[in-house]
Amino acid sequence: MGYKLIEEKYLTEAEVKELLKKIDKKEMTEEQKKAMEHVESVKLSLKKVKELEEKLKELKINKLKPKFIVKIIDFLPQTYDDLKVILQTSSVAFNKEEIEKILEVVKENANN
Repeated sequence: MGYKLIEEKYLTEAEVKELLKKIDKKEMTEEQKKAMEHVESVKLSLKKVKELEEKLKELKINKLKPKFIVKIIDFLPQTYDDLKVILQTSSVAFNKEEIEKILEVVKENANN
């Protein structure tokens, strides 16, 4: 018996945390409990995550796919090298100017 993928959606750790909070701890599976342990120390509120996500989308960098936005929000890279590690799996290279714009948005929106 196989499964059929209906939809794929990337979620930040803050979004996962909010979803897991809705489940009674007694009813959680082991995987859900481990996921909750992992996301308990999320740095940003869900509101802040949504604001940062919107700001990153406003950059209009077509190469900046949802999976990268989620990872950027989860890790909040502060240096050029840190961000390059996140973006290294992209099939299209990001130039220095794009990376600097992304870092600027992260620094402005994640630290206030």
